[in-house]
Amino acid sequence: MLDPYFSATKVRWILDHVPGARARAERGELAFGTVDSWLIWHLTSGHTHVTDVTNASRTLLFNIVKASGMPSCSSSSEFPRACYRK
Repeated sequence: MLDPYFSATKVRWILDHVPGARARAERGELAFGTVDSWLIWHLTSGHTHVTDVTNASRTLLFNIVKASGMPSCSSSSEFPRACYRK
């Protein structure tokens, strides 16, 4: 079991237990991010979904070695690619 401190465990729970969440994430209707990505999203009127590498690395959904948004903690099928930051 991964530590619940990290965001990945919470996102996975939402995707697995909230009706329609996984389908919406796969269609790109849901985005996952950090506080800084939320601020940037709102400051750009929803045009930019980005985050800082140091914040993204604390989610367990960012591979710091490859500098990629694909999770290193699980298979990509568990977390739809459309909900990652760019």
